[in-house]
Amino acid sequence: MPVPGGYGKSTVDFLVCYRGVFIAIEAKAPGGRGKLTGRQMKTLRDIADAGGVTIVVDTIECYELIRLLDRLRQV
Repeated sequence: MPVPGGYGKSTVDFLVCYRGVFIAIEAKAPGGRGKLTGRQMKTLRDIADAGGVTIVVDTIECYELIRLLDRLRQV
């Protein structure tokens, strides 16, 4: 989870590398109250264009994330 400090490039909430798969996760307020900013959309699009996996969540159970990661491992 990158900590913003005013230096370097802005990014999304969580950056993960799992078994060689780069994953970017942006967390928003539950129920769709949080909207992606233009910068966040561009960042996620750039990561996806480079072959990474992008996820926007407003609620998630740990087992759902583990299932996703296991599916990625099989690809």
